[in-house]
Amino acid sequence: MTARQASCSRLLRHANKISGLGVFAVGILVALATPILQGLVPLSGPIIMNLRLPFMFLPSRLYALAPAGLVAVAAALAVTACGPKAQYIEGTKIERSGENQRIISRVEEYRTAVEEKDAASLLLMASREYWEDGGTPDGEDDYGFAGLKEVITSRFQQAESIRYSMRYKRIRMAHGSTQGVRRAFVDVLVDASFTIPDARGGLRRADLRDQGQLVLEWDGEKWMFLSGM
Repeated sequence: MTARQASCSRLLRHANKISGLGVFAVGILVALATPILQGLVPLSGPIIMNLRLPFMFLPSRLYALAPAGLVAVAAALAVTACGPKAQYIEGTKIERSGENQRIISRVEEYRTAVEEKDAASLLLMASREYWEDGGTPDGEDDYGFAGLKEVITSRFQQAESIRYSMRYKRIRMAHGSTQGVRRAFVDVLVDASFTIPDARGGLRRADLRDQGQLVLEWDGEKWMFLSGM
């Protein structure tokens, strides 16, 4: 028996005790109230009448409600502590599933290819429908697959000693514009550094820390990148 199983077993035993005590306490209250309600105790006067009022509905309701309430509380405690433990992909707060694991594995292939400056592998991961929105109103810095190819085979190759790490924050699934097409939106925190030539012909070390989103689409065989590379 694991430590968690032993802890759950103890909690369930305590829950049973709480339920038993609840029934016992109700029995005492009803035993005290019944003689007053039945008039077996010869008491009278306004004070005694006020004492009787709180007991008017005890015999019929208390047996049903109080033990059930205590049992519910005990059960809630047991379920909270002993219920199924959420399973996450290691190092993340993303729910463990075969689909999520395959998506992260694909993104890890991309991350490794970046560190290794593997232009051929990066282009094979990109969909022909790839589109990057630069974020400016006129769209001059937007580019598609051809623009991505130019970036990867030219400017990107000037970088040296690349360190590129990611923290996976969330994966959201959605359907694409074509029926049956699935897309994955992967939110990440990027922490990267690399060495690039400066304007004077020397080298400088650059750091990058930013939030990003990678969009992937399932082509029927593998996940392909639509944006975010």
